Amino acid sequence: MDVPKDASYHANNTISKAREQYEYRRTVPVRPAPAPAAPAAPADRPSNRPVFAHYVKENYKTLRSQLGGHGDTMKALSKQYRSNN
Repeated sequence: MDVPKDASYHANNTISKAREQYEYRRTVPVRPAPAPAAPAAPADRPSNRPVFAHYVKENYKTLRSQLGGHGDTMKALSKQYRSNN
């Protein structure tokens, strides 16, 4: 078969390939999305948080109300943490 290799042939061929791909994609069933994962049970301490950060989160508010400033509170928290561990 002798096919002319001019621009119109290539354009028509490209269009027909695109049409074939479109028809194929239209007829192929789409997989349903996976069900969302159940939320993890709350842990005592999240595994991705360092132990000291968890200690600060639990104790910062009470110590801050007693001491007043952030710097003093963090110094006292680190001192308490070192003495407890």
